[in-house]
Amino acid sequence: QALRKQYYNEIEELKGRIRVSCRIRPICEEESSNGFRTALGITDEKISFSQAGKNGRPAKLVEFNFDKCFGPETSQDQVFQDVKRLVQSSVDGYNVCIFAYGQKGSGKTFTLFGPNYLSENHYQDNGIALRSIHELFRVMKRDASRFEFQTSMYALEIYQNELFDLILDTSGSDATDKQKTHQTLSVHLDNNGVVFVENITLKSISSPVEAINTVKEALNKRQTIETTLSPNSSRSHFILSFVLKATSKSSGVTTSGKLTVVDLAGSESASKLDAGGTPIKEAKSINKSLLALGNVIQALTTSEKHIPYRNNLLTQLMADSVGGNAKTLMFVCVSPVEQRLMVSNNVFSTHKQN
Repeated sequence: QALRKQYYNEIEELKGRIRVSCRIRPICEEESSNGFRTALGITDEKISFSQAGKNGRPAKLVEFNFDKCFGPETSQDQVFQDVKRLVQSSVDGYNVCIFAYGQKGSGKTFTLFGPNYLSENHYQDNGIALRSIHELFRVMKRDASRFEFQTSMYALEIYQNELFDLILDTSGSDATDKQKTHQTLSVHLDNNGVVFVENITLKSISSPVEAINTVKEALNKRQTIETTLSPNSSRSHFILSFVLKATSKSSGVTTSGKLTVVDLAGSESASKLDAGGTPIKEAKSINKSLLALGNVIQALTTSEKHIPYRNNLLTQLMADSVGGNAKTLMFVCVSPVEQRLMVSNNVFSTHKQN
């Protein structure tokens, strides 16, 4: 068992502790009816497109490299097969973080949860998070003769740089009580460098059905608005964490790991929002936190001595899941259509910088 764990995770580390994959969503029905077409060239590890030249200059070919690229025809199961081994790493005592980054409408929530996460009748469409839950319980069932497992979870959102507990039952509270409860949440590091959220609801779970139902309830509480690009656009970062403890029945030794899935809010310029006031404040808050996350990843990939985790609430919360011995997989999600090429280029350029 010890050798399996060592070799298994050494193989994963050869792939890189921070891996970046790209997923290109299919052209939607509305885009197709409007005559939009795919503008991206896609190979297993490269995305390319033709960029118009400025001031009469000829167009040039622009290319971006990734650890893995998933085209529009790729199924949810095919994407999960590239993630599946990370679930085992979390059971083995590692912190694992999987997160999706991209503009609104690029397929982030689809990749992580699928279009039918409210229905168990469409398992083939389930995203990474729901498949990971099933895999997590499969692994624990397989190893139940050798280990005693304890599994708990929490779900929260970061909305305008504030933490909100999405598992907490506030059905019997008035608005003032809810706000007071949310304000008590704060992020800390314990003596072992593990992030914990003070006063968060940490729910023990014993089955994949219980975990998935809890995820559904949490997703339904996310902050959303209607914009020109989406009728139900998420305006918060959604963080889902499974805290795992495995105690050996022979030695009594306990190992702890964590599996975190982060659905980042889509960045968007304020000029593309239909409303003023709150939506613009949301956009600024989202962009600021995404910039802070980019700075952390850049510092890690360039091996800088100081990693600026404390610059933003989002990066504080992910301090034990990005960097160190953690295993991190980032999905860059983009639209393939020519009309969104400038937006996609901005997303690609952010990845290239980081």
